[in-house]
Amino acid sequence: MKTKRIYVYCKDTNQKGIIAYYVESSEGVYLLFTQKFRHSSYQYFHAGLPLEKAIKHPSHNDAAISNTVRRILPSIHYIEKTYDVQLLNKSKKVA
Repeated sequence: MKTKRIYVYCKDTNQKGIIAYYVESSEGVYLLFTQKFRHSSYQYFHAGLPLEKAIKHPSHNDAAISNTVRRILPSIHYIEKTYDVQLLNKSKKVA
């Protein structure tokens, strides 16, 4: 069985001081959330990270990265419910 590659990344928005975080999978690209621009968080996520690495991030000395990591999982669950897509292995539907 082929595993899906799911990435979390961020992009600078046109609004000054706002950064947007996205999740990308074979089903499409979904906006996770926006927040104030933090350089360390942007540096960590701008190239994209596999979803597993983004969720299982060890405690980091930088509060901006830790706060961003805390927001990812609830946002993923919201997207799964809203758009009826499966991004996490835990949320597989049993027939």
